[in-house]
Amino acid sequence: MDEQLLPDLLRLRGSVVAASDEFFAAKENLIKPNAPVFVPERYGAKGQVYDGWETRRQRGPGGTLPDREARDRVIVRLGVPGVVRSIVVDTAFFTGNYPQACSADACLVAGYPLLPELAADAAGAGTKPGDCRRP
Repeated sequence: MDEQLLPDLLRLRGSVVAASDEFFAAKENLIKPNAPVFVPERYGAKGQVYDGWETRRQRGPGGTLPDREARDRVIVRLGVPGVVRSIVVDTAFFTGNYPQACSADACLVAGYPLLPELAADAAGAGTKPGDCRRP
């Protein structure tokens, strides 16, 4: 399958609904359409300016993955419904400060719910058929 031929479901009016941490960089950087750029001399109110979503990444004992509840997370709303066939995680310019791993969960939610409604749905995910589940 050639991912280049697939529609970008996020770029079609998608958005970043929430993120667990935005200490160094805004969550909206996750869906910027342009390739990332690094300018060494560029600083903002939070320090070095990055094009990506950078958090105060947590690590477990001995550099292992942290407990599931301590991991960074983000909720992204696709612009249109569809089947997710590929996810690109670009860690350009995060040399030595990139995540050890990532995972994705997906669900289909009717309508256009607000964040509190999505959070309530996620709390009970997997309890009945049709709930949010790992694809």
